[in-house]
Amino acid sequence: MKKLISFGFAIATALAFTACDSYLDVNDDPNNPTEPKLSPSEIFPGAEAAYFNSMGGTYNYYTGFLTEQYATISGVQQWGKFGRNEFVDSDTDSGYRNFLAGMILNATTVMTKAEASEDWGTYLAGQVLRFIGFQTLVDCYGESPYTEAMDLNITAPHWDAGADVYAAILAELDEALAKPINPSGTMCTNLLLANKTAGEWIKLAKSLKFRALMRISNVQNVQSQLASLIAEDNFITEDAAWKGFWAAQAEKGNPLWLQWRGTGNSIPNLNLNVALQRVYEAPGEVDAREFRYWNAANDGTYIGWVSGKDAGGEVGAAYNGKGNASWLNMAYDDPIYLITVAEIEFFKAEYYARYGSAADAKAHYEAAVRASFSKTAGLDEALADNVLSYWSYDQNNWAKCIGIQKWAHLACVNPFESWCEIRRLKYPTYGGVNGEQIFDGTKNGTVNATVLTPGDLYNPWDNRIQANTMMQRWPYPQASYQNNPNTPKEFKGFTTPVFWAE
Repeated sequence: MKKLISFGFAIATALAFTACDSYLDVNDDPNNPTEPKLSPSEIFPGAEAAYFNSMGGTYNYYTGFLTEQYATISGVQQWGKFGRNEFVDSDTDSGYRNFLAGMILNATTVMTKAEASEDWGTYLAGQVLRFIGFQTLVDCYGESPYTEAMDLNITAPHWDAGADVYAAILAELDEALAKPINPSGTMCTNLLLANKTAGEWIKLAKSLKFRALMRISNVQNVQSQLASLIAEDNFITEDAAWKGFWAAQAEKGNPLWLQWRGTGNSIPNLNLNVALQRVYEAPGEVDAREFRYWNAANDGTYIGWVSGKDAGGEVGAAYNGKGNASWLNMAYDDPIYLITVAEIEFFKAEYYARYGSAADAKAHYEAAVRASFSKTAGLDEALADNVLSYWSYDQNNWAKCIGIQKWAHLACVNPFESWCEIRRLKYPTYGGVNGEQIFDGTKNGTVNATVLTPGDLYNPWDNRIQANTMMQRWPYPQASYQNNPNTPKEFKGFTTPVFWAE
């Protein structure tokens, strides 16, 4: 069995995280027999931790490799394979169980208890977690258990179509927002917006609704709903992230940091991808986010590596993971982001590019890049000037502008969202360059980044899917189809888009 990094809040440690066989049935109730005795404040952090353990850990580097933000030079096949688009059906088992049996079920229990006491702020917070749990499953697999997922009398829930799940959870969120919530009211104990009022959860809910509507806006006409949200403008004003409670101890640190430092791996093996390096360094005066998120190599320079190439033996002697390629500058207390102010500004820029004025689109695009520096990276906002000068807004190529800079913003922040947005916006796109052209794999070879146009992706070394194509979905998890006969029988293929990316 695979050991998951867990955080010891409430019922989370032993119940919501364990990847043992007894939790393979997604409708096993992780709360019983103690659930009737627990309050929302005791349950809610466990639901949160079930999410951030997966999204902040395994899913972070899976999608960081997929989107060519990360590469690995370690020579360890289990990491390099993700850079080659080499996924198998057991790779996402732990996350699938965490989302359904840990996060969604606990969040639903919180909602039931909050409804009984008419605590509508806590009810909304539970709905927010339930919302992002189901949305994440659809974004991963294209479909998800939903209608029967939380019925504990049904041990083999059907999987619903992704479009139906999105419609249902958006309706659920609207219903929760329509409750008589006191914006200044106190909330149940939580980690995401600790000590914040219900009004902050309203802003978060509307921000997540905005993101979900933008996600489906290419395949459904949701312009009027987007316009209402834009007009109200009641979105988050600070990044929504889990932070401030991590410790440099086993099972209490940032999950990504723990998985790469506390499980026998090495942080220097999570390397800067050459595609991301090209975007950072294209403006001439280097993008300061490179210095913020990455460590320099031994000689003080920044060196990117190639997706999919495991450097072992003699090649590894030239580019070893102990310093000759730049590695992720991570710490035990790094935040795990749910949604950022910069993302909201990028979505506003896209809204105006599609439905409004180019001037408004440009203003929000620039605000997004500046927020990426100041609010998320903690850098001087003025350091964004050279980036905005080189990567200036172009109304005729708005999707490319927004797509590339959103990818740069989400690098090392939320690679999963980057994967979603590349699939939706189709940018960054592939320039036809192969990993073998960037590095020839020989003992004395060097990385030739200049063959890659800044802002382009490339076909990884030993690419396992169709060339010039971002992986569109993951195979149905083994934990589902081995235990649930109603899991879809036939995988649609790695290159078949989920409904919102068609």
